[in-house]
Amino acid sequence: MREILEDGEGWDIVHFSGHGLAAHLVLEKSDGTLDLVPSDELTKLLRPARGRLKWVTLSACFSAAATIEETRRWLGLEPHRTTIAAGDARELETVARALVQSLDCAVLAMRYPVGDQFAIDLGRDLFEGVLEKKQSLARALQVALPGLVEKPDVAAIAVATPTLFGRYSADLEVTLPKGESPLRLGLAHFPPEPERFVGRVGLLTRARQAIAPDSPHTGILFHGMSGGGKTACALELAWQYEDIDRFQHFVWFQAPPEGHDISVALVNFASQWDIQLPQPDLPLLAIAGEDEATFTANLPRLTRLLAQRSVLIVLDNVERRFARTATGGMRAGRSSLRHCWLTGARAAW
Repeated sequence: MREILEDGEGWDIVHFSGHGLAAHLVLEKSDGTLDLVPSDELTKLLRPARGRLKWVTLSACFSAAATIEETRRWLGLEPHRTTIAAGDARELETVARALVQSLDCAVLAMRYPVGDQFAIDLGRDLFEGVLEKKQSLARALQVALPGLVEKPDVAAIAVATPTLFGRYSADLEVTLPKGESPLRLGLAHFPPEPERFVGRVGLLTRARQAIAPDSPHTGILFHGMSGGGKTACALELAWQYEDIDRFQHFVWFQAPPEGHDISVALVNFASQWDIQLPQPDLPLLAIAGEDEATFTANLPRLTRLLAQRSVLIVLDNVERRFARTATGGMRAGRSSLRHCWLTGARAAW
């Protein structure tokens, strides 16, 4: 953690997910035994990030719970001493309060025990609200909690578990740094958007649902008689996503027309893949020209890449002949292309 906090110019957000006790976070040593980190040691650990740090989330049980000693101090009684280890006794503050006083940042911590799934869902909704929807931290928490506590396996006390600390927590907003974004070619290699497109509202609505971020589907097949508008539908759908932050990259490929040799279709597709994806993490042409065994062996890498990056692939002119059994290189090229396609990105045919 020390090494991570020393990287670059520091960090804007620190999210800790793990176990906790009053005035402690609970880590694990290399031998599997517990490693209790008291709040004062945690503040020393995080202090190098103070100049830039804006928000700390402690997704740990009791990270916002007051110790008995703190409560007695608030009541004006003689404070007790908290024993951390043999021969080491000192007063400790709540982890959240200690971080606010030392780091002067917003802290979101848990007052009561928190379940794993609740913590996961809360973290997802908070980051989505703050980073994607541009909400303040307090607003994102306000919006996220009602939906989370309605789930049947969440205890009613969960609504009072996440607690904000610090003077910045009410209005904190996080602006994502622009930095140097990778080159995005968009639909530069696609045919022009249709000048006029009438009808097909229901069809395109279903298609958009299929390529929604949380859709279980990975592809769309527009099928029908020749000249029925399949290509126009695919283009209309693709161009609707040009200026929407849904796909990182776009790939267009037109299969050979009727009567042409399709044995080089896979190699041609791989060539277009490398051209249309700037600096591709997996140059496809280098492996597509090899034997079928080499290409098949690399398919898991392609699957992994497309699971991590959202790419819209449009394969045009994929007629029935493209799915018919052929011989020799035609069979190898066709089956590999279909496999490559079906194991990868959310795309439109």
